[in-house]
Amino acid sequence: EAGVMQLDGGARDVQLNWMPLEHAAGILMSHLRGVCRLGEQVQVAPGHILADPLVWLDLIDKYRVNYTWAPQFAYSLLGNLVPTREDAPWDLSCLRQSINAGEMLNARAIGQLTSQLAEFGLRPDVFVPVWGMAETCSGVFYNLDFAATDGTSGVPAESDARAEEEGAGRAPKFVALGRPIPGLEVLVVDDDGQVVPEGQVGHLQVRGACVTREYFRNPAANGESFTADGWFRTGDLAHVRDGVVTMTGRAKQILIVNGLNFDLSEVEAAIEELPDVETSFTAAWAHTHPGTGEEQAVVFFVPRAGRPAGPVVDAIRAQVLRRIGIRLHAVIP
Repeated sequence: EAGVMQLDGGARDVQLNWMPLEHAAGILMSHLRGVCRLGEQVQVAPGHILADPLVWLDLIDKYRVNYTWAPQFAYSLLGNLVPTREDAPWDLSCLRQSINAGEMLNARAIGQLTSQLAEFGLRPDVFVPVWGMAETCSGVFYNLDFAATDGTSGVPAESDARAEEEGAGRAPKFVALGRPIPGLEVLVVDDDGQVVPEGQVGHLQVRGACVTREYFRNPAANGESFTADGWFRTGDLAHVRDGVVTMTGRAKQILIVNGLNFDLSEVEAAIEELPDVETSFTAAWAHTHPGTGEEQAVVFFVPRAGRPAGPVVDAIRAQVLRRIGIRLHAVIP
């Protein structure tokens, strides 16, 4: 109920969902939200949209949809395909909110898509970054003030700001996820479970009525995921400033080079900005050298059809060095 109240809408609201209903967001944040709002729902088979993502925009126009949602990969696919339909008759002025949830938001890609769809009547404030998990009954942080046009709605954590000032080659733009819904408590702690100062990155923990109490018949997972006083360890890294939560990555997706932490999702996002890289098929992770124990960044990617892999590999190495400030150990097409 608290999540439903975060968003606009009412009895005449029309929402479109094409993600599986067995997905937590599909059933909770989308379908049950529509039931609570007594609005109309357009449910579409996932394969119908994945076969041609632009059908998503066709349906928004056709059914005058006010609310929809998808993970970042879907918006990135739209950004690649919209230029191929410059003569499309879309009228997207009906769309009030388009939730971006399920994976790390790419502010640059969303800013680009906002600009591309402006001529079709898309509002600049339509995209809403949201964070949640199945364990939290889907979305629990909503950023209703996201400005997609500049991609700088996230406030860099203190450690990131220092790295930038010191010329470390990093200028991350993490997107703020807003404030928690009513009834949800938030903690950010260090490796020892101690609360960190405001603005410092740490491990995100949550507690509240919407958070599951335990995993069914799985004491090992319960011991790992819940503290003795009932806090749920999300596995995410975040910081809080003025009550606003900003996610900075997954705890297990961090590469440490020369004492500096690098979020591998940043590496993936930077690579997928390249025009010759296929969107949503990039994977980066930390590999530990068996001899030296040094952590090294390894990347898998898919080049766009017809693009020779060699020049794309060189472009990826240059992009990551320039944007993130690290040298890739291996780039594998």
